[in-house]
Amino acid sequence: MKKDVLIKFIIPIVVIVLAFSALAYKYYLNQKNLAKYETETVKKADVVEEVSSTGTVKPSHSVDLAFEKSGRISEVNVSVGDYVYSGAVLASLGNSDIESQIEQAKAKLEAEQAKLDELKVGTRPEEIRLVEIQANNAVVSYNDSKQNLFDKINDSYTRSDDSIHNQVDQFMSNPRGPNPQLSFITPFSDLKSKVENGRVTMESTLNNFSDLVNKTNLNSDLEIAASSAQAYLSSINNYLDDVADLINSMTPNSNVSQTTIDAYKADVSASRTSTNAAISNLSAATEKLKTAKSTLDVANQNLVVKKAGSTPEDIKAQQANVNIAQASFDNVKAELGKYVIYSPIDGVVAKQNAKRGEIATAQVSVISINSSAQFEIESNIPESDIAKIKVGQSAEVTLDAYGDGVLFEAVVSSVEPDAKIIEGVPTYKTVLQFKQKDDRIKSGMTANINIVTNKKQNVLIIPSRSAFDESGIKYVNILENGQSVKKEIQVGLRGTDGNSEILSGINENDKVIIFVKNN
Repeated sequence: MKKDVLIKFIIPIVVIVLAFSALAYKYYLNQKNLAKYETETVKKADVVEEVSSTGTVKPSHSVDLAFEKSGRISEVNVSVGDYVYSGAVLASLGNSDIESQIEQAKAKLEAEQAKLDELKVGTRPEEIRLVEIQANNAVVSYNDSKQNLFDKINDSYTRSDDSIHNQVDQFMSNPRGPNPQLSFITPFSDLKSKVENGRVTMESTLNNFSDLVNKTNLNSDLEIAASSAQAYLSSINNYLDDVADLINSMTPNSNVSQTTIDAYKADVSASRTSTNAAISNLSAATEKLKTAKSTLDVANQNLVVKKAGSTPEDIKAQQANVNIAQASFDNVKAELGKYVIYSPIDGVVAKQNAKRGEIATAQVSVISINSSAQFEIESNIPESDIAKIKVGQSAEVTLDAYGDGVLFEAVVSSVEPDAKIIEGVPTYKTVLQFKQKDDRIKSGMTANINIVTNKKQNVLIIPSRSAFDESGIKYVNILENGQSVKKEIQVGLRGTDGNSEILSGINENDKVIIFVKNN
């Protein structure tokens, strides 16, 4: 008894211990696999692109300013002698076109963001209910179309039966037998034989038509049945054409009067009209059923999609659309800046040649500002970086005399258009103004400059070194379930800090593999 009790308790304990050991071993293997990789989490942050250079502090001079675009001047806000602050709008060109583009780009961005938000939230219950109603209505319409086609098949037989058995057979003897004969004399023997022999064929056609109708119900393939009915109708209609030719050739004689002939003509004409109507009705009903079936299929597919909700792939694709729309919006806004002259420094307006209504030429100076600062920096920027430099860009400056811990703020005030060769490299003289007066700044000091040439805020970033090229396409390796998975990406701005903006391809919180460790 004690032995049985002991076994009763020991066996479950052993099972639990074994299960726990298996889970622990699986966890150990996963951790061992994860330890193979060094990863970085995809996150949102600011990306800053900078151009670094050195320069020399010199006494400050005036800044000559020009529009980057040609156009008609629409606004002038300063006069000679006015004191202006850095960032002030001095003059602007007419920019209704670019403002319209900004509004369009903004609307596009908002629309794409709204789609993304909708995908993330998923389908609302009221939307599913609406699609269910549409699907139910499509079922009703489909069933009505089936009933309509079924009725038209039956109606086409009824019309055919009446046309032959009632209208044609009235002037025939033994019409349903093997040798039907016309009840009147006609000189057109060939046409007479054609009609009499054709009557035998019509009896067989009507019998087959009757069998088709008797075998057909709402669960049958009505489109195939309608196609067969169309063939029977076409055959009967062709026969009625021959009968009409015969009746129209008749003339009154001792056996048949003109009144009787006219009655025959009217009956045959009505039969032809009836069968033509049946052909038309059958064709229309068939097309209506096909349309209803197609509508039902679409409604059912739409219902399945709505109930399933958004897939991660849908959300990822829409996020890429949002990123593209954001980039387009940023580019158009940047373009607007070329229609405006901003003061890059604090100072006094020394020259003002901009007049409202006049046409300004790009890159021709119209306004000059005398800096209120005592000193400026001259730096020679190499041609590889000069395309990134624009008047008005901010910069952080350190002076060798005070070390890296003391920062001074400056702004690009001018860029000379002509290159100067220094040690075999084309360079362009670039002048920066200190934003504030500071007694520590002395002429001749060596300045270390970091000019902010571009900046994106709150965007997805990864370490630039984690991306690699294959056939001109950028990829990264993502860690998924302990395994390395290659993903195609689109890269935007590359920051000076070693991070790059990601436009599409991966998501926030993904684990990007930096490199594989050697175990």
